[in-house]
Amino acid sequence: MWPVVSGADYVRKVQVLYCDLCEMYLPRREQMEAALTSHCRTRVHLQRYVRHRDDVHLRREAERIHRRDKAEQEARNKALKEVSWPESYGAVCFKPSVCVECRATHS
Repeated sequence: MWPVVSGADYVRKVQVLYCDLCEMYLPRREQMEAALTSHCRTRVHLQRYVRHRDDVHLRREAERIHRRDKAEQEARNKALKEVSWPESYGAVCFKPSVCVECRATHS
């Protein structure tokens, strides 16, 4: 059995504009374009738009710097792994080649 829904005939689907920056529904008007234009010209909306645009730009710049720093760190780590150490240090060279310190070939 279906539940009884009282007053369902008073509910209808409506179409409205919503601004994600201002987190508000725009008032319904006959001309949707006029409502949009009017809202987008308000000081509050423009301030939030500029802040959002700047935040996105700063976030992208921070991500770019992070990727660059990470690549530089990985390159430094790779270079350190390729350094040859003499056996007197108690380690064997990581890369088979002529050791810089003792001029011997380690494998």
